[in-house]
Amino acid sequence: MQQLRDEFRDGCRAFGRHVTRDPCRAPVSGDALLVLSAVTAKLAPMLDAPPNPSAEAAVLPDDSFRQHRALLTDMARKYVWWMSPEESLDYPARIVAQVMNIGVFRDASRVAETLGDDCLRNIVKTAEAGWFNDRSWHYWNYRLGLAAVDHVPPLPVRRFA
Repeated sequence: MQQLRDEFRDGCRAFGRHVTRDPCRAPVSGDALLVLSAVTAKLAPMLDAPPNPSAEAAVLPDDSFRQHRALLTDMARKYVWWMSPEESLDYPARIVAQVMNIGVFRDASRVAETLGDDCLRNIVKTAEAGWFNDRSWHYWNYRLGLAAVDHVPPLPVRRFA
């Protein structure tokens, strides 16, 4: 994940240098340059900030993580395609949430049986925006007893400061 952040940040900086070095040869119009500058200014603090590990620590303590490393590695190989399994082990709650969201029933049942409902409740309670689709969000809130009929909490929303 850090490598992707670095590549994106370096790409934005290189693109910005290219555009400002010779505006006559810039591949974008003036309006696009303004938009790019605004987006880069908004994204730069987020790219420089380290990932938020607090949700991970609250969901899976280190001893639980070590105990279920084989399961998490297997699930990461199947469901976390944008990172290597080893890299994704730094985000165990994300792996489990991905299985809960798009996993086949057998894998979701295996994770639920192995980690237990309390762990899954913590993952749902601390989920970040984009971790669940609407259907999975409703299913897991009902399945784990976190919602009454027709009273499912809203999906987490990404907010920009």
